Amino acid sequence: MSTTRPLDVVIVEDEPHLAELHREYIEQNFHLRVVGIAASIEQACSLIRQHQRG
Repeated sequence: MSTTRPLDVVIVEDEPHLAELHREYIEQNFHLRVVGIAASIEQACSLIRQHQRG
């Protein structure tokens, strides 16, 4: 039996409380793993670049 790895996602949300709610919902209801939360597009791009390298 093969186990598929969850897809990695970055949440972009400038309200910390909403970002956390999104993270919880996504991780509990979808086969996704939140690898970062960014407050802006610039932050999100940086997180994605870091994640792709690592």
